[in-house]
Amino acid sequence: MIDISRGCSTRRVGVRLLSTTLLSLWSLPAFAQASGPAAGAPDEQAATESAPGSDIVVTAQRRAQSVLSVPYNISAVDGDALRKTGALTISDLARAIPGVVTVDGGLAARGNKNNMTLRGLRTDAVEPGGGQGGAAMTASQVATYFGETQFTFPLMLTDIERVEVLRGPQGTLYGASSQAGTIRFVPNRPKFDSFSGYLNAGGSMTEHSSDPSFNVEGALNLPIASNFAARLIGGYIRAGGFIDAVNHVQIDGTDQFASPSTRSVPNDPRSGLVLKPVDYDSNRADQWLLRGELRYQPVENLDIQLGYLHQKTTARDMQVAQPDWAGGVYDVNAGAPGYRPASFPNGAYTTRAAGPYRSTSQDLRPYRNNVDLASLDITLDLGLASVTSATSYVETETRANGDALASFNTAGQNFLHYYSYFPRLRPTTKYTATSKTFTQEVRVVSSWDKPINYTIGAYYQQEDFAWIFRLNAPGYNQYLIDIGATPVGTDAINNINRTTRFLDRAVFGELTYNITPAWQVTGGVRFFWQKFDTTTTTELPPSAFAATASGTDVTNDRVVKINTSYDVTPTVKLYATYSEGFRRGGASGVPIAGVYASLPIFATFKPDIATNYEIGIKGSLLDRAIRFSADIFQIDLNNFQFQATSPSGNYVATNGKRAQSRGIEFDTSLRLSRQLDVTFAYNYTDAKVAETITIGDLAPAALFSPPPGPPLVMTTYLAGTPLPGVPKHAVSASFDYTIDLGGEKRIVLHGDGVYRTSAPSGLDSPTVKYTVQPAAFIGNLRVSYESSQGWALDAFVNNVSNDLAIGSGYVARRSPMPLSGVVVARPRSFGILARYKF
Repeated sequence: MIDISRGCSTRRVGVRLLSTTLLSLWSLPAFAQASGPAAGAPDEQAATESAPGSDIVVTAQRRAQSVLSVPYNISAVDGDALRKTGALTISDLARAIPGVVTVDGGLAARGNKNNMTLRGLRTDAVEPGGGQGGAAMTASQVATYFGETQFTFPLMLTDIERVEVLRGPQGTLYGASSQAGTIRFVPNRPKFDSFSGYLNAGGSMTEHSSDPSFNVEGALNLPIASNFAARLIGGYIRAGGFIDAVNHVQIDGTDQFASPSTRSVPNDPRSGLVLKPVDYDSNRADQWLLRGELRYQPVENLDIQLGYLHQKTTARDMQVAQPDWAGGVYDVNAGAPGYRPASFPNGAYTTRAAGPYRSTSQDLRPYRNNVDLASLDITLDLGLASVTSATSYVETETRANGDALASFNTAGQNFLHYYSYFPRLRPTTKYTATSKTFTQEVRVVSSWDKPINYTIGAYYQQEDFAWIFRLNAPGYNQYLIDIGATPVGTDAINNINRTTRFLDRAVFGELTYNITPAWQVTGGVRFFWQKFDTTTTTELPPSAFAATASGTDVTNDRVVKINTSYDVTPTVKLYATYSEGFRRGGASGVPIAGVYASLPIFATFKPDIATNYEIGIKGSLLDRAIRFSADIFQIDLNNFQFQATSPSGNYVATNGKRAQSRGIEFDTSLRLSRQLDVTFAYNYTDAKVAETITIGDLAPAALFSPPPGPPLVMTTYLAGTPLPGVPKHAVSASFDYTIDLGGEKRIVLHGDGVYRTSAPSGLDSPTVKYTVQPAAFIGNLRVSYESSQGWALDAFVNNVSNDLAIGSGYVARRSPMPLSGVVVARPRSFGILARYKF
């Protein structure tokens, strides 16, 4: 394999090529022929105002097609279907689309990547805080797009035309992170022909809460000229809190990261904590969105759209509870005889009992995320083909605090011994993560009436990411002074600064040959050249240890796709697909020399490649009264990536050997009468480790004697171990019953529900056992009155059965200590929504 990243000229050549391409696109209108609307920009009326039973128009294959004509498993829902399910954010998507598994952590996205799972491909633990201090090293396994722009932030579903879900690896057209599939959120476009808009406003109350929720959203379409239009969009969500924080600790100040905990006995430095009063509804959150789009068509065959999105999300605390903590006396010093000292007389404190919607954390865990996204999409129709340039720049900043008490407790006696059995040990974390991503894609899509059709393109992305992590034990240094021990001069426990740069360059193409009008064969390939650089500085102030480490991973490879389909009838299609998808490799940036060294194998981690084999059938019967899709798949995942913590406390990502996911997917929609439509879907997924893997690392010299020697076994994952967060069975269903009142007035009754079986929260091993996410059902009901004057009123109940629906968890759920907890779904909520469209 040739490393094309060597030398300094490659990047300059790539940038020059992209600049030349963009200049060429601007100069082409003078030579272009007028031949109708730009390809790749299907008429939005066709997609959003389809008659019942008709197909939604999608652009999953980079050309406009009906959803039933795409020769593989794809689901699409329009904006109206999203509204009926009450979906407001990306974490609500499982309500509307079968087979999508999400973690409903509220408005926040603490792991800096999406929590989507498709076809069982998930190898990282499903953790409440996103894992590894909020800095996920591994990339998402499902690619999410807003329009033409890939994103990972917690998107508000405002003014969305449709959502397309492409199941299975999509590496040829969508590149990295499309290993398990791709989800595209397609926003409404400005229209030239009408002044129009809408306004929705609603509110709800949640059981176990006195904190109301409400939301408002609207859009205004402004046709400025016959070929120039603007669209202005705004949205706001207030998610009322329902988690009661029962064990927050009183501090001697206002800064929870720096202020020490109050002593229960003022003159005794070895006394325990004092609890604050219960903080009710602590997890309330807010999200704002403003978006603007300008669309210009200087000539009939040239379409230019400029967009900008700004979104701000804040959450006061995590949507996490501790159902199993019974409360009672807690003493950080009480432990194994002969190892820990006798308990300090005043060191214990009495904790309050937790419960399904009660948190045991010591502090608030606030979250803030800001997003700015700018995009420029240009499509030129040349008659026989269209040329599209998609340019975007995304900047995100995330700030969050956490509670590390669970980590210190589960680490066992060594941590407590190292910190002198500090009875008011309150390890508190905070991190800042910033990302700046520039993406440029140019593609050419055929639009001629020929047996052969093609898509070819080039892709460039540069992502700069910076992560600052701080772990503090407020009051620790003063405690050492007070007990006559040697002070360390700081309360800091761990400081980590990490910077990374990821470069992704690719060329790709797909070629379709229609052998007969009913039989087609498609082949695709993507060649990619990726480079990942990271530098990490780690400081452990109590041990006076600091180290800087750098790592580089270079990957030059390709993925392929082969697909064929045969139209058994004009409305029924058989298909078979072989496809590959991948996740980028990377570098952990851990030290490989010094006191806290890890083995060199942890410096970098390799890409993991998914190979998908799939056969299926899809289509419609009885004049589209019945629509269906069914498939069987097997995905082999080689060198699967997962995140871990080394014995020295280093955050690392590494590779396993093989994992595998097999499954069946089936969904259907039935128009039983002019009034009644129903849908049903079933997903069976068997996802597991396919080959046993044992990993080990050096022991930390500061905590063990003698100094580092042979590797310690960190963990073993046995063949057959289920992959985390993947239910074996999932069933979803919905119904819509319409009562026609005459004069374009009607009442619509809607119901939907999703049931999933239990799943582990992480990869279990002989030494580590994760909690199990229990089976869960979330059902929703809605009744809507739609007038003939453009206004409508909805009344709804979400989570009718009031299911806890645990979505993630901790390592040892039933542990005799207050742990961080599990993510739980919002309880039963009652609300109304008023809508006006003009």
